[in-house]
Amino acid sequence: MKTQIFPSKGEARNMVKGGGVSVNKDKVSDLDRQITPGDIIDGKYILLQKGKKNYYIVNII
Repeated sequence: MKTQIFPSKGEARNMVKGGGVSVNKDKVSDLDRQITPGDIIDGKYILLQKGKKNYYIVNII
């Protein structure tokens, strides 16, 4: 899956280390965490949060 939520891998890594990333309202603390079928809502969506105010709905095609 490719999105434009994080402009670089380094920014994504730093946000995860700082506790600023959530998948479906669950904080991500493991840099190796992968999206699983259990993360997908209604078979086609994932809710990502970057920081406090930036929410993204990722549509799985």
